[in-house]
Amino acid sequence: MEKSLALESVTLPYSHVALPNRIIKAAMYEHLAHILGGPPNEHHFEVYREWNKYDWGALITGNVQTSPTHLTLGRDMVSPSSLSEEDLLPYRTLRNSMKERIAIVQLSHTGRQAANLIGGRFPGHPPLAPSAVRVKGKNETAGSDFIHSIIFQNPKAMNIEDIDIVYAGFVQAAKAMHLTGFDGVQLHMAHGYLLSEFLSPATNLRTDEYSCATPENALRLLHKIVTTLRAELPHQFIVAVKFSTENTTPAEESRALDYIRTMVSWELLDFVEISGGDYTNPEFMTKTPSKSARQALFASFSRKAKAVVDESSASIKPLIMLTGGINSAALCHSALSHNDADLVGIGRCAVLSPDFPNQVEQRSLDDAQPIGDAPASTDSYIFNNLLPRVNLLGAGTSMAWYGGLIRRLSQHNAKRPGTGLAAVWDMWSWWAPERPTIVRRGLAFLGLLVFVISLVLKLR
Repeated sequence: MEKSLALESVTLPYSHVALPNRIIKAAMYEHLAHILGGPPNEHHFEVYREWNKYDWGALITGNVQTSPTHLTLGRDMVSPSSLSEEDLLPYRTLRNSMKERIAIVQLSHTGRQAANLIGGRFPGHPPLAPSAVRVKGKNETAGSDFIHSIIFQNPKAMNIEDIDIVYAGFVQAAKAMHLTGFDGVQLHMAHGYLLSEFLSPATNLRTDEYSCATPENALRLLHKIVTTLRAELPHQFIVAVKFSTENTTPAEESRALDYIRTMVSWELLDFVEISGGDYTNPEFMTKTPSKSARQALFASFSRKAKAVVDESSASIKPLIMLTGGINSAALCHSALSHNDADLVGIGRCAVLSPDFPNQVEQRSLDDAQPIGDAPASTDSYIFNNLLPRVNLLGAGTSMAWYGGLIRRLSQHNAKRPGTGLAAVWDMWSWWAPERPTIVRRGLAFLGLLVFVISLVLKLR
């Protein structure tokens, strides 16, 4: 049987780290840490021990927040507050749980998308963003605006001191990951989080050197972080970027490709991962795999990004990694053979089938049968029918289902979570690392019920 291109080894261009194959476990929202964020715990260790058993080209962790006051939906891993051995120990243990694999930590700052109440801040303290532009949904209605206003505060426009603090947080977090034995970091500049907020004229209204008037200005913070890491960490330490674009207009696509072109010119990155969507248009949570054996999600843009890389005169050219909807041996091979990407990122299928790379090896190149048994739908009737215009809530039911499956994987529990509202309940009624009690589950259910009823009454 002919060998898939996905199973070929590849050497990263800057660090010269050799990956045994091109199938990468992409980052996912894990929802396993303390409710207000914290270090990795035994649940993280166990789920990565499971992935460690199989032949992944590399493992990328779920996002690690560089600011404890900017979390997503709670239970985020947060980077160590210092470089003391005590603070580093949980991350050293996490690294040891995947000691057979190349291991990369995704570093993130949520920016304006840091949730209210459970975002790590005291009530009334706004999150940071390039400009004071609150999260709103696409084609916003009065009802969806009400929901977004509950979830997200108006952010504070960052001053230069704020930007310097964020820069220092990313640098210290990367140094901590190096000290604990990780092979590298991926800087999260996608899905509407802080670094990506500098890239869009919709979220960056600045007129200073961090404006989005030019690619150099928009990428200035990222460039400062990357150049510092390259200057202060060993050459073999991997530095990568996660990048997403909506590409709804030719102007947006052109601007996104200019950003790729600028990053390539730095000659400092090992790979750039391509994804799509943000909290206003959460494609990365809701998109389902393509039925075509030849076309992965976001492949059209990744192909253009790869062409930009290939045409560059840079001496060190980052690889392009494509993530989104790749769920079969055929799609893995197709993405590489059609020059859509150099690496393929596997997210939800890594949870459905932790042995995904081994499955690819056992299948023919044109086998389009999905690897892993996904549910036909994870939708909620309430979120997707009664509240059809609030995309983030509908997306949340899918995210909650996979989050529940990740937790069960860490517990070696074969039972799957329920779908729809049951998945959301399962996600929020879990009180790890403590054992759940009937009282706690009852309070969580009551709170969720009141929240849903209030939304329905408000939107009637």
